[in-house]
Amino acid sequence: MKNIQFMGGEITGIFDFDTSIRASRLLDIGGAVTRFSPLGGKPQADVGAGALFLREYQNRLPFSDYETEVLPIFIRWRLLRDVVIYYDRWWLEVGDTCGVLFDGAAHEMVIEAGLR
Repeated sequence: MKNIQFMGGEITGIFDFDTSIRASRLLDIGGAVTRFSPLGGKPQADVGAGALFLREYQNRLPFSDYETEVLPIFIRWRLLRDVVIYYDRWWLEVGDTCGVLFDGAAHEMVIEAGLR
């Protein structure tokens, strides 16, 4: 909520300057399918939920063939980024879950989404 600007009952802006970098949209998508889940802010290896998000995203803003090919790499890269930045806060709690994402769940999400 701290990143959202409201005017009355309407959202008028979204701001997120935490570790801001110029990067591919795939970096944020990697975060969406792993970290921002219905289960909270901890990384999840929920292949079904990740695939659903990717299918719906594809329906609205289609991925290029190249983006589809490298998407699993970006999902893993996003996890590495989070480990480096937030290691002291949550890595020890979520290490096993992140391990599952590195062991193939990233590819499974893309395949189950029908992108490959």
